[in-house]
Amino acid sequence: MKKIIVSLIVLVTVSVIVFFSYEKIVDAWFFPRGHEPFKLPQEFSFQVSEMDSLYITTLKKENAQFYVFFSKDSLVSPSKNQDYVKFETADMSDIVIVFNPNKKNDIYIANSDYLDSVNVVSYNLQVLERKEFDSLFYEPQVKTAPRILKYPYIQYHIITMSHSIFENKHSYGETKEEVTELVMHEALVHGNDVEKNINGTQRTTTNQDHKALRDKDMKHPGYRKYDAARKQLEQISEKYKQVFKEAEDFYKKNYDRE
Repeated sequence: MKKIIVSLIVLVTVSVIVFFSYEKIVDAWFFPRGHEPFKLPQEFSFQVSEMDSLYITTLKKENAQFYVFFSKDSLVSPSKNQDYVKFETADMSDIVIVFNPNKKNDIYIANSDYLDSVNVVSYNLQVLERKEFDSLFYEPQVKTAPRILKYPYIQYHIITMSHSIFENKHSYGETKEEVTELVMHEALVHGNDVEKNINGTQRTTTNQDHKALRDKDMKHPGYRKYDAARKQLEQISEKYKQVFKEAEDFYKKNYDRE
């Protein structure tokens, strides 16, 4: 059994070397972590990921007014004494904001026909035309593949009409440990019945695979392989333990129970 596990680890390690060249595309196509939508009340506050002292408050008001406030304190009530951008609420009105964890005072906003005003108090609010915005913060797009956010940026996409917020962090798979977990997810769990899939016979579905990851289902043959490799890797370093714990939390949160 140990030889099999070691072989799996070697396979994963080799796969990691290959995947490092393609990790951003793989992330966008198969593993869009971080895309978490929220349907919100009229006013909502939250902390920006990886930025301890930066909070966003979104405020949807009457007469098609939509505000995004920025502050260092979550308890600060929205006011005109704060940094904010104001947009018109409309079907086609969306707000795209990017942050750089290494430059906590800079906030980048994509220009839009629906942008009404910008109020600068203490942050460096920069409104950029969309072409420049895309060039600075996204990798060159490959045909119709989803756009990939560059490292180390964090993006928030706000849809004003529905008051929904989507968070998109820089590409998952920055470290070898993260890429290894990703390869195991794809190759061991989803790829467990690859032969049956190629032959066109019945195989487990992606939804079943995700449920197995969420529930740690040892009856699922792909998850058993994943779990065996995980245990071996966690003995190598604390970094692997951390990455697998983060993955476990993600699966519990994002793979809904029926």
